[in-house]
Amino acid sequence: MQYRVQVDNNEEISIDSSQTSNLDYVQTSPYRYHFLIETQGYNVEVLTLNPIAKSLVLIVNGRRHSVIIRDEMDLLLDRLGFSKEINRFVDKLESPMPGLVLSVDVETGEEVNEGDRLIILEAMKMENIIKSPVTGIIKEILVTTGQNIDKGQVLIRFEK
Repeated sequence: MQYRVQVDNNEEISIDSSQTSNLDYVQTSPYRYHFLIETQGYNVEVLTLNPIAKSLVLIVNGRRHSVIIRDEMDLLLDRLGFSKEINRFVDKLESPMPGLVLSVDVETGEEVNEGDRLIILEAMKMENIIKSPVTGIIKEILVTTGQNIDKGQVLIRFEK
């Protein structure tokens, strides 16, 4: 499978998954990995992961990077002038992991943009910023500061 990867808003690079035989990795903790590519080692920590936008924020050997990954379907839709996001509406935000709500940074009725910080969640002694997956209006906030939450629990609902 062919992927296009953009790092830190720079030029995209192509990666062919069939040619990654010289890549090896081991998971060292829930959000940390050690990659070995040929003879070069990389320590990677996943800070945030947005599967809808196919984006990540990583720390690689101590340096922070924003990464966007597009697969063959994304590229085909782009070539045809379509986007998977056109008819998509997200009406709720679910927790990507269990944890403790450290802060809720929005209020009901507030208008938010995609990528705006909504909640800070502590998980595995790390603070994780939960960002808005869409531009919209906050309909309902279902969690409060200090509340323990489960993975998949609905945190916020958005207006249609």
